[in-house]
Amino acid sequence: MKNIVQLLVVAIIGLTTYSCYHDKLPEPILEEEIIVDNVSFKDDIQPIFTQNCINCHNGTLPPDLRVGNSYSALTNGNFISPSNKAASILYKSLTGNGASQMPPSLPLEQAKINLVGQWIDQGALNN
Repeated sequence: MKNIVQLLVVAIIGLTTYSCYHDKLPEPILEEEIIVDNVSFKDDIQPIFTQNCINCHNGTLPPDLRVGNSYSALTNGNFISPSNKAASILYKSLTGNGASQMPPSLPLEQAKINLVGQWIDQGALNN
């Protein structure tokens, strides 16, 4: 019986020491690091507004961020400075840096904020 216990102890130590020796977890992709070469207003930016902003910005509170209205509402006013996210009220609002934090209840994920910033820096195109 003593030999079986010793054998089990050796087997357990051996398995825990050498099992998964070559396994390595992949490096996580941080949301903040995602970079899109050509950010699309229709495919990348409008869905952010639709999911997070139109509860308030639905035509009663400017800018109107509903589908079909949002691009002109953002570019016809003082909300975006194309190619300059740092000067854009939209970006300042999303970061809470220089303007009231939007959305006020729960800030957007950093990846979404970065995507909007990339879109602005790429010229804020209606693509």
